[in-house]
This record gives sequence, structure tokens and C-alpha cells, in this order.
Amino acid sequence: MRYGGAGDGDATGGFWWSLHFRWDLVSKAEKKRRKSVTEHVRSPTMAGGLLAANRKYFLEVGGY
Repeated sequence: MRYGGAGDGDATGGFWWSLHFRWDLVSKAEKKRRKSVTEHVRSPTMAGGLLAANRKYFLEVGGY
């Protein structure tokens, strides 16, 4: 087994028109906007573990 890198690591979450998740490369414009590689990348997604909701309502609408 051998590690095969994923480019320069500049990827962000996105969606296909069918709303299935996909990885996208960060655009040149977004790279230029950031002053440092540690700045956030604008993305329509967020990590699933970073969500807070009322438990009763969350389960009422079907959870995930």
C-alpha cells in the first residue's frame, strides 16, 4: 500500500445538481481572496458534527 496525495490539499465540499455531495477544488479567485492558507474557504457545506438542534424537533423532521 502506498499513499497517493490529493494535490495541494485545497478542496472544499460542494453538491451536484442532484444534491449529492462532491469534493471541488478551491477556485483561483477564492485562493486569491484568502490572505493565508489558514483562512476559511467559502463553501455551501459544513461538517456534520458541528450542528446543534433541538433534539425533539430534529427527530420530528427525520434526523439524518
